[in-house]
Amino acid sequence: MRTLREKLEDYTNEYLKLYDFYGVIQVTRKGEVLFEKACGYASIEFGIKNDMHSCFSLASMSKQFTAFAVMLLCDRQVLDIDQSAQLYLPADLKIDESITVHHLLSHTSGLYNFFNFENDFFGGYNRMNYSQTEYFQQYINKKPTKPAGTEYDYNNSNFWKTKSR
Repeated sequence: MRTLREKLEDYTNEYLKLYDFYGVIQVTRKGEVLFEKACGYASIEFGIKNDMHSCFSLASMSKQFTAFAVMLLCDRQVLDIDQSAQLYLPADLKIDESITVHHLLSHTSGLYNFFNFENDFFGGYNRMNYSQTEYFQQYINKKPTKPAGTEYDYNNSNFWKTKSR
């Protein structure tokens, strides 16, 4: 009888024969890693392959995982989504005290959307080597554009702040 690990390996290999996949797969149950595999390249241009420590940009497909992790912490009473997000953020990441974790998750924070820096940000985004502090100062630590909770504005800055801890 084949183990779960063998079945997952076979399934992954069959999938990779049919489709290009660049990323990392990990299956975990009750804290135990049952299967993991890194596939493809982190940078095709520089020939850097993905490994189990590869970092990936936060994008629309991963927001639900960030929100789930935050709500899990809320359920475990590690954080309160109705408290100021500043309580949970690194000291070098300053945001208005009125912005709650809920505001960040629901795109109602009023934060400046760093994607407005398209030429700066995307032009050299993958080649910039910012420390987290430099990155926050350059792109994230901007004054809000509107009061928290007053308007929905789909904004990636919200989730960059949410994942920063």
